[in-house]
Amino acid sequence: MKKNYARVEMIMVLSALMLIIVMMAITVNTYAGTYRTKLVEGKQVAKYWEPPYDADAVTYIEITPSKTGTITYTTDFACWVTLCDANRKELSKGYYESGDCIDPDNYNSFMQKVHYGVKKGKTYNLKVVNMPTRTDSDGDYEGIMKYTTTKVKPAKCGSSKKKAKAIKKNKKIKGLFKAGSKKAQWYKVTNKQKKTKITISADKINYALNVKVYYKSGKKWKDASTTVTWQTDYKDNTFQGTISKKAKHTYYIKVYPEGKTSGSYWIKWK
Repeated sequence: MKKNYARVEMIMVLSALMLIIVMMAITVNTYAGTYRTKLVEGKQVAKYWEPPYDADAVTYIEITPSKTGTITYTTDFACWVTLCDANRKELSKGYYESGDCIDPDNYNSFMQKVHYGVKKGKTYNLKVVNMPTRTDSDGDYEGIMKYTTTKVKPAKCGSSKKKAKAIKKNKKIKGLFKAGSKKAQWYKVTNKQKKTKITISADKINYALNVKVYYKSGKKWKDASTTVTWQTDYKDNTFQGTISKKAKHTYYIKVYPEGKTSGSYWIKWK
């Protein structure tokens, strides 16, 4: 009877060892199309997909940014990208349902990468749709990918027009929308000169920001609206507007994401 117990215990131990070995194999396996894979910040890494080729293949790439700011993600193959949370819930993507397009062969440099706003230490997943077409000597599909993080320390902003934060003349201030954030950010400009020139640039967002500049005309408040884009229809990512007034005047600037946009921007006036 003791021998039978010993045999059962040995089988259980061996089974546990086999399970550990299998789990280790899954952890180190780099076949991105089969298992969840991770990407180390700042390192260019090759990932592999097993045949057959599938243009609709979905791969989740886990990342943990070391800074609060914007990430820049690049690949050497065309694909669609969406930033998700740790549970793969979609947080940030542009106009298209498939995600944000990366095309490394496009002559426009902004089409060769994608940016998202992130929080330091938070775990995200990059949802990548499509596979590389290049194969290695074993017949597996091979793709190169990398992500880097740029720290952004945003200026103080208000949550409403009444709480708008003042921007000093000729001082460039930075703003940041972390993925999943939809709250508008408010600023205030007060100028004694006849003309006020406001410049807003959104060079590190994944889609588009909406901008409204409120000013008083007579007894009524009016707004000059615009949309600042990045990877959209090849439009410029900088807005410049000049408003002429004969006396000291106050302007309120409201910035908010278009859809699930995230990333950074800056504002300056003179």
